[in-house]
Amino acid sequence: MAEYTPPIEPNMEEIEEKFKTAPAIQLEVKGKSVRDWTPKMIAIFITVAFVYIQYMLITTIVEQSMREIVIRSLGTLDTLVVLVFSYYFGSSLSSQKKSDHIENLTTSQKE
Repeated sequence: MAEYTPPIEPNMEEIEEKFKTAPAIQLEVKGKSVRDWTPKMIAIFITVAFVYIQYMLITTIVEQSMREIVIRSLGTLDTLVVLVFSYYFGSSLSSQKKSDHIENLTTSQKE
């Protein structure tokens, strides 16, 4: 017959300590992601490429044989520009504002 073992009581102090350190870890990760310039550089490159290609289309004449390729490339670039703007001015911006608000709340609770 198996021996009865009582259930293990959770150590509430340890659990509370882990929950207190979770916001600090989130702030550390957020700080690292803010310093990453890769998305900004890609967005700048896409925007500059879009403006340059628009300028070239206005100032030059595209050969009939190349029009399909140009139209397809321009459509792809249009989509990338929309993605860049939606990332920086759309839901990601509101998500960033929410994260900043949560950070302010956690900072004010610590004081």
